[in-house]
Amino acid sequence: MKSTSDAISDLLFVEYVPAYSQLIIVLCSEYLDPGSAVELLNAGYAPLAVVSGGKSVQGESEAQFISSKMIKAGIPMDKLLLETRSMNTLENILFSFELLQQSSINLDDIRNVILVSTPFHSRRSLMTARKHIPSHVAISCYPGHDTRRITRENWWLTGEGRRVVMQELQNIGAYYLKGDIGDF
Repeated sequence: MKSTSDAISDLLFVEYVPAYSQLIIVLCSEYLDPGSAVELLNAGYAPLAVVSGGKSVQGESEAQFISSKMIKAGIPMDKLLLETRSMNTLENILFSFELLQQSSINLDDIRNVILVSTPFHSRRSLMTARKHIPSHVAISCYPGHDTRRITRENWWLTGEGRRVVMQELQNIGAYYLKGDIGDF
């Protein structure tokens, strides 16, 4: 029999082997270490990343906060598009594609997208994207690191880890009730 913590981990913590894609969408949080997105861009898994997040972190948007870390890690600004209005996961996805529509990128040319977010946020990111990204686009998740070090292997060991993961379960339920997520 599987433990409750293992069952919750299996639900929330999604990770795929990345496929070469046309786009990475970084769903920002003040706790996201963007190293995974940097690794993917440097390895040529995608030519461009949309860095998405509008909440304020240290006086700037999440997208500005995370993109500055990516630039310091060597990613050129011309490989990044900043989406600075979104306040939640649904808006991350919707506003990222709105930004792409306003740019010179042809959405019909996008066949694969890699989502990067904190590890426990991967399932909701994936389910939200599947509901709102065009159906011809394959979606995979490649989790970034959480700066609080909340992982699949340890989240239940601390009060903060339990709180964050239980909040994520509640968020999936709220998104489901509003019709904002698709199947997984």
